[in-house]
Amino acid sequence: MKKIRIYNAGPLFLEYEVKHRLVQSRLMRELFERKGIKTNEYSIFNPIEAPFNGQLPSAETVFYSDYKEIDNANVFFFDIGNPLDSGTFMELGHVIERIMKKEKIFIYVMDSHIAISRSASGKYKGLNSPWGRNMYVTGSLDKNKIKVYSNFEEAIKAFEKDLPKILKTK
Repeated sequence: MKKIRIYNAGPLFLEYEVKHRLVQSRLMRELFERKGIKTNEYSIFNPIEAPFNGQLPSAETVFYSDYKEIDNANVFFFDIGNPLDSGTFMELGHVIERIMKKEKIFIYVMDSHIAISRSASGKYKGLNSPWGRNMYVTGSLDKNKIKVYSNFEEAIKAFEKDLPKILKTK
């Protein structure tokens, strides 16, 4: 069995975003425990839990650490609900490049921005819609048939459903 290496990306600017990333990691660990997957059979890299947090690492240290983790991961969770989080979008671009090179990876993208549900309600139309995503980002997701989930709960359910496939992937 191949080791599952998860990279969990999303904004980390506000206290609730940090707490949400930590809850996500905990829920992933609990899922593995319920499925009988031992801790040496998976790893979860959550940038907020990186060893250098609490210190003042250089931007280059942060980049290189995250870059290596992205290159080694085979499962990704991306929270793209904050359009100002350029780091998450850069990480997503790195992973899209791997997908375009036909690497076998699993990706779960979430966008829980409240304006999306308002736009989907049909109340807003066209230029009056209070939400939009960069067309390059949308195009990269569409081109690669990457589903966007409306919250982490939906994404982790999809991950749980894919787990047998993930475990068989070489």
